[in-house]
Amino acid sequence: PTNVQDNSILVEKDIGNRYWLTPETYSTVTQSLTDDTRTIYDSTRNRVGMKLETSSAALLGQTLYSVEFQLDKTNSPTGTATARIYDGSDVLKETSTNSFDVSTFTGSFVGYTFTFAGTHTLAENDRIVVFYDGGNATNTVGVARQRSDVYDSTNTIHTRYTASAWIDDSGDELTFILNYRTGGGWTMEPTYETDFSTSKG
Repeated sequence: PTNVQDNSILVEKDIGNRYWLTPETYSTVTQSLTDDTRTIYDSTRNRVGMKLETSSAALLGQTLYSVEFQLDKTNSPTGTATARIYDGSDVLKETSTNSFDVSTFTGSFVGYTFTFAGTHTLAENDRIVVFYDGGNATNTVGVARQRSDVYDSTNTIHTRYTASAWIDDSGDELTFILNYRTGGGWTMEPTYETDFSTSKG
């Protein structure tokens, strides 16, 4: 469609179709409890996050535009941390548009917000993770977690990448603030036809 007339109505002048704008809806979900940490480092333990485990997962069909994780460091890791979205086949679908220098992290948890362009609609078995593949077993990045299932029951579960394989755990949650958007777009007005073939008089 072309020829936008104002902020909420769009018209294709050549054929007369009119479209109405449905605004996007923005929402936030928070899991603020913390009683433990997961460490990530080098290529063997470089991802930890959440997995949309079932077709009833709360975030199914949403578009992620930011996620905050609570992160710290142990000793002196170097490099950068990003957030990523992988699908159920372990294909990378989206990477955060920003990253953080882990050498600037402290020994206490601080919230770091990763932003996304919003090019991927979340689907069953997707994983939303923080990614760091530097450091080693001594120089690590820590990610805050809660050792109990406090968000979305077993529909959304804890996930981590260890020894080149994913490990899923329905009894843990990361600590996070997640922002997403739903819907939006142009909808064409309905068309009507009147059938006069049986009219009389």
